[in-house]
Amino acid sequence: MANYSVSISGDSELGEIQVTNGGTSGNPLDLEAGDTLTVTHSLASNISGSIPVGSWSSAVWTSTSTAYVTRGSSVTRTVKSNAVAGTTDTITCTQTGYTTGNIFVEVASATPPVSDSKPNSFGVASVTDALRNSEINFQSVSVTGNSASATSRVTGGVTQRKSPTGTFTTSDITVSAGDTVYLRATASSSYATTSNFTVRIGDLTGTGGENFDYETASFSVTTISDPGVGQTLSFPISSGTISMEDIIEFFDFSVPTGGVFPATDLGSYYRGGIYVPNVTANNGIPTSGAIQLDDFYGAETRWYLVAPAEVLLDQNTLSGNSSYTLSFTIDSADFGGGYGPNAQKNSQIRNQSIVEVWSNNAATLSVTGGSSSYTSNFSMTVSMTTLANTEREFYGYIPLDGRSIANTSITQTGMRMYFWFFFYGP
Repeated sequence: MANYSVSISGDSELGEIQVTNGGTSGNPLDLEAGDTLTVTHSLASNISGSIPVGSWSSAVWTSTSTAYVTRGSSVTRTVKSNAVAGTTDTITCTQTGYTTGNIFVEVASATPPVSDSKPNSFGVASVTDALRNSEINFQSVSVTGNSASATSRVTGGVTQRKSPTGTFTTSDITVSAGDTVYLRATASSSYATTSNFTVRIGDLTGTGGENFDYETASFSVTTISDPGVGQTLSFPISSGTISMEDIIEFFDFSVPTGGVFPATDLGSYYRGGIYVPNVTANNGIPTSGAIQLDDFYGAETRWYLVAPAEVLLDQNTLSGNSSYTLSFTIDSADFGGGYGPNAQKNSQIRNQSIVEVWSNNAATLSVTGGSSSYTSNFSMTVSMTTLANTEREFYGYIPLDGRSIANTSITQTGMRMYFWFFFYGP
């Protein structure tokens, strides 16, 4: 229950009853059932007698009689226990010769108590540049702050489990403080498509809403853009001599082995096939029938990179060893690389910024390796210390840049290589 205090006084110079902290018609005082309102006649008032305070609504107050409040004294009224939320009342303060002052009140909805099942707030990071149909392991949720068991519910098609070795499900699961909720979903089969998910944890049968009963996190996974909109690589020959090797090297990104190109016939390079994209600049290249070398003057292909599936590594802590080092290699071939099955041969990558890491614990994590110069691949090492027979989990990503070897002025930035490390005990 709360008490609200309002001060009233008479101002003979202005000829009005002045009300302090009495709200306005557009912004009334919000009082809940059981709250009290105390109206005090200020000692600074020019009225030596009493100020009648009346018009107390029977729909709001337990007492509705007019109160005659003498200077220096107060009157208190209580909001009825069954007062209906949204009911308003205007209380009048009157005196002959003075303009009436008003106190504006509205009955507010009672604030429900916070559920014992409500955990501390949490978040789940979204994933971008996912491969179509790829399986995504999201940042896990550490359940903390609740003194009673809670329900974890997922929506949007994401699955969850409480045990790192259990079965993922879309059904509700029961969790307690100290548990971890693991989240997994499959990215869309379409390009440039976002799938949205939520996880809600707490008392899901309550009526108070998120501020009182449960916490919610929203997150998503977005697939890569359509490769057809990649950056343009122009065939370097627009006139004169052209060879089959020129076409193979450009569209298949192949290089000769021992001075010999792979045995590929010109008929493999029809427009719209696996090597030559069906774009306007390639309209001179037929889709079937007769084809010749000079059809490829002014031709184009497309270059782009896509983030590969995340790196998943796990380590058993039953051995008692508390220090672990996990090493992995990032290869440009894992990033696609454009139109055609061998397009990844045309790409190089680098990482110019620190690895971004989040975890469900406060353990220290050290990252070394990488390459600030463009290269076909590089290695990284993640080291951390964990206690024996304990669980630790780390999520993160490595920001990456890429470029085309055929045209090094064409680059792609903003890529992320996601990783997930899990240490499990008994």
